[in-house]
This record gives sequence, structure tokens and C-alpha cells, in this order.
Amino acid sequence: MTNMKRQPRGMSLMELVVVFGLALLGLALVVPRARSNEATLSTKATAEELVSRLRRARQTAITKGVPVALAIPTSAARPYSDTAFQLEGELNPKHTLVWKIQQKHYETVLFAGEWPGLAWAEAQPLLSASKEFDPGRWWDGAPPEAALFIFTPSGNAVSNQNAGDGKFRIVVAQGVASSGRTLVQAKSPWTVSISSSGECNLEQGVTNGASVLSSISSSTLQGAEYTPPTESGNSAPVVVGEPEAIPDANNPIRPGKQIDLEKVLNLKVEVTDADGDPPYFEWRCKSARRRTGASTYDNLTPLEEWGGRFSSKGPNRMEWDPETRRWVGRITWTPAPGDKGGNGYQLECEITDRKGGQAFTGFPVRPGHWLETIEQDWILYRTTNRSSNRVEVWKMSVRGDEHQRLIGFTDRDVIYSSWSASGDEIVFATPEGIYRANRDGANVRRLTNNALGGLDGIAMSPRGEYIYYTGGGRENKRLYRVNIVGDTPVSELCRDFGDTDWIYGLTMYERPTGEILAVMGYYRKYTTTLGLNTRHRHGLFVSDARPGFSGDSGNGNNDQPWKSAQYRDKTYGPTFYRTADGQDRAMWGSDSGAIMRYNVSMAGGTHFGITLTADPRGNVNTGVGGYVTSPRPGPDGKSMICSGGGGLVYVKDMDDASSERRILSPSVDTTGAYDGMISRPF
Repeated sequence: MTNMKRQPRGMSLMELVVVFGLALLGLALVVPRARSNEATLSTKATAEELVSRLRRARQTAITKGVPVALAIPTSAARPYSDTAFQLEGELNPKHTLVWKIQQKHYETVLFAGEWPGLAWAEAQPLLSASKEFDPGRWWDGAPPEAALFIFTPSGNAVSNQNAGDGKFRIVVAQGVASSGRTLVQAKSPWTVSISSSGECNLEQGVTNGASVLSSISSSTLQGAEYTPPTESGNSAPVVVGEPEAIPDANNPIRPGKQIDLEKVLNLKVEVTDADGDPPYFEWRCKSARRRTGASTYDNLTPLEEWGGRFSSKGPNRMEWDPETRRWVGRITWTPAPGDKGGNGYQLECEITDRKGGQAFTGFPVRPGHWLETIEQDWILYRTTNRSSNRVEVWKMSVRGDEHQRLIGFTDRDVIYSSWSASGDEIVFATPEGIYRANRDGANVRRLTNNALGGLDGIAMSPRGEYIYYTGGGRENKRLYRVNIVGDTPVSELCRDFGDTDWIYGLTMYERPTGEILAVMGYYRKYTTTLGLNTRHRHGLFVSDARPGFSGDSGNGNNDQPWKSAQYRDKTYGPTFYRTADGQDRAMWGSDSGAIMRYNVSMAGGTHFGITLTADPRGNVNTGVGGYVTSPRPGPDGKSMICSGGGGLVYVKDMDDASSERRILSPSVDTTGAYDGMISRPF
């Protein structure tokens, strides 16, 4: 049997035609889908990149504290583009990033218009700072023609576009066609949504776009174009007006304005910056000084200790005020902890924009002026030292919580003491003579010997040229004047008060018309004819004490203008002062615990007539049951200090019966307190 091999048979022509036909059919079915998938992947990647850039813009706004936007160039005819810009700044924002979609053909675009299927309306702002942000006022001029999706520093989103169902939306697609701002065709679309709270999400398709048709082919689109402004040189910040200080009453735009040690000064600075750059401000103390006299000072260093305290240190970023469209810097300042009053400060503020721009301002706002702290009210008083049993001069704070010994001797008592008119000095007397010293008790020097025997009062003239004192034996009381202006002090006999038995205290008062008055209380005991009756009289001496004045003495009208029976009550330590409404007032102590007050009328001239009438505001009830003496008004014209109750009685407001009243006790190292006098030096 013959073995025959089978020969391989080739494909017939018909078979080849069928195979190739099937291959072509499969290729025709596969290629369009691949191209469709390619388009879908391209638009999805672009949409994901858009979401990423939006989220980074939001984080930048929160971190830097400035509005940051993604801007898509648009026009009325073409609400889409393949380019977006990132803008930053509070005003006239600058572009910081440019993003152009990478693709072979101009097919994928960012559509920022509207489409059917959603309820389009202005988005409701959240209850935060973003509700005050107006995209239309983000520029001084007209804003660019672009769809702006802006993140505020709070992280919220605002836009100049309408929101669809409460969210801002951007479509990423190819083959986009629109009718005006309305989308009619989109191929392989993805929708990016931005909520008012700043959340960004991605969805496939055109969200709720039921009537949007997919285009059958892509085309080379010509979208809107946007050319960013040319960058120019940096503009420095500009200070608007003058720094504001609160409370305004302490704004020292003129000399003499002061701040209380217990007050906080609020400083506010406003600036503008044409570039919209966030400025930074830093306050520091430029100079500090302490007053040592009426016109003398010591510089205080180091400034870290004596410059006062700011609420924050170093450069601080200013806040943007959308209403005024200005940058605002706020800070508080308090005096140095060691400041006891009388210190002066000059504060300086430097503003920078971190691009080289710089501006300066300061406080006080006038060159050469100082912000001064109010010297604490001190009460000068005499008291007895427990250890030496000698009368000394002390001072205490008006709060009564701080005492300082100023003047004392181991072998003699201080008889009377008084602040000088300016508060720079203390004048006092001992049995040996008349003295003056610095306000801190230093530099004690005797001016003249005492030739009068007992002393009844001492005071300096209102202008500081003379020291007056009273004294002498019974029925031989005199008023003396010591010249302290020239090189050699000279004692001059000024008045002789004849048969007066006692003098109680002394104050000097200068009237607006020029009279310098010596005001004293007096006591006289005498008997009637044939010695049948003994009478006691108390009243006031009011004497013109101007240099060179030679009036009557003894019982003359100018020396003793009244000695009538209506003044039988004791007249303890009287004083004259002028009220805020221009009324001359006399005031003295009594046995009943009340300070007697009378309004004073004077004709003026060499032989002035004096009339006392009861003050309609009434007497001052000190709350002390026993006698009170030597009332002295405080620098504010309302407060008062007097001796009584074993200490010093402080009345905060003489005209207010319900105001604070308290007894200030002397130092624990002493006993008793008397002849008190409030002073606010300088």
C-alpha cells in the first residue's frame, strides 16, 4: 500500500477577503471607542488638576490671610478658555500663577457659563467675613473680564458668577459650543463644583444638564483670551491721616496731655498700598524720660525696661477693612511697670510691605511732643514718728497705700509744711527757721532764722517768688515774707495783726485781678467795758500781701475785713480757692465735722471790700463726728483733703453728697496725721 503525505493548502482568495473584512470591521468598532476614552481621560485629568488648583488657592488664602482667586478669561460670546490665572491681594490683586492646559490641539476648555437644568442665582453668603467681600470692588478701576472664583481668608468662596443650586460650577470638556453664555454642546464633560464654604468636588458629565447634547466631533476652539497687566515697580505703603489714640481725651496733639497710669492706650494706624500687598507694622518706644523738675528731665534706659508694654512684639500683619478699603493695624500700650507718674514717652511705628516698601508714623503726632503719664496724687502731711517722738513731714498716695518719709529731725519738730505752687518743692518751718527742700525731701536748706517765736502757718506764693509765714506771741501776731528769688533771701515784715491771740493756718491765693491774698483763721479773747463780760471771736484774716502794698494794720478794713458775732464758730485752717465756674470760695473746718463753705465777693482794689454768703451747694459733710481742720482742695477742684478723725479725711467730690469719703491713716511707723495737702506736681 502506497503511503502518501498531505500537502498544506493555502487560504483561498475568498477566505482572505472574509478575514480582512472582519479585521477592518473590528478596527472600525474599536478605534472610535479608544478615541472617546482618550478624550474622556484628557478632560478628567484636566478637571482633577482644576480641583487641585482650586484647593491650593483656598489654602493659600487661609495661610496668607489675603483673598486668592482662580480667574478664567471669558467674554460675552465665549465663556470658556484653556487658560486660568491665580490672583492674590486685598486690592488690585496681582497674578501669581498662570495655568494653560497642556494638549496637542485646542480642544479641552474650562467653561464658566450656565446651562439648562439648574436653578441659577446669586449664591447666599455665609455668616462670616466673606459676606462683606464684594468681587466687583476688588479693583480701584474696572475688574478684568473673567470668571472669578475667590477664596477669602476665612476659606469661604465668593464669585462674580451665578451659582447653580447654591454651588459655583465649572465644566471641563471638549467640543464646547455655547449660545451666548449658555452651554449647548460638550464632549466628554466633567463638572467641578465649589460650595460657598469653599469645598471643591468633581462629577462626571454636566451636572443635571438634561438638555445638553454631546457634540459628535471635537473642533479647534478659539476661547476668550486674558492678558495679565504688566508688572511695575513696588509701591510703598502710605499712612492715612494720623494714628488714632483711644481714649481720645488723652491724644497729646498739644503739650500737657497725659495718660493715667491705670489706663490702656489703644493705637490704630491705617495705610493704603496701591499694589494690594499685605503690610506689616511694628510699634516701639523711641525715647523715654522722667520729669525731675518743672522743666528738667532724665532720660530713661534701657528702653526694654522703660519703654512701656505693647500688646504684641515684632512685625504684625495689618488687617484689611473692606468697608474703608484700607489696611488697619491695632495695638495697645501701657506705661512701664516702674513708672510712678511723670514719665514721658515717644512711640514710633514702622510699616513695611516685605517688598522693600516702608513708611513711618509715631505718637504723639507732633514733633517734640511727649505722651506723659499723670503724676500720682500725693498728700503732704505732718505726723509724729513713734521712735523719735518728733513731728516729721511725710507723703502718702491719695489711695493711702503708700507712705514716704520726706523730712525729719532728731532734735526738733517740723511745725508747718506745704507744697510749692508748682509741686517742685516743699517749704516748711521749725523753731529754728524757715526751710525749703526738693519735692523728694532732698537738698534741705534753711533760708532764714525764726524771730517770731511760735509759728502758725507757712506757704509759698502762687508764682513762687516768696515764702510767707505767720507767728509771734499772743496779741502780737505778724505775717512775714521771705524773698527767695534773689541771691540773698531777705525777711520783710509784711503785716502786724495787733491784739489777735491766735492764728490758724495760712494759705496764699492770687485773684485774677492781681491781688495776692494771705488767708488765715484767727481767734481773739477780750472783755467788755469794766470787765463785765468775756467774749470770744473767731473769723478770717484776709490781707493783701503784694510786695510794696502798705495798707492799714491792726483793725484796718483790709487786714481784718470782718470780726462779727456771726463767726463765733472756730475757724480752723481756712483756705481760698477758685471754682471751675470762676467763683471765689472760702472754706474752713469746724467742731461739728463739717467743712464750712462760703462764696466770696470782692470789690477789688487797694481797700477791697469782702462779702461772704453761704454757698448754695451747702457745707461738706466729712463723716467725722469731731472737729476737722485745714481743708485743701485737690488739683481737680472737686476732691478735698482735711485733717480729722485721727488721720486725713479724703472726699472725692465736695459737691456730691454720695461720693466716696474715707479716712487715710498715717504710716504704721507714725501716729496721727494733720495739715494734709493734695498736690499733683507739674
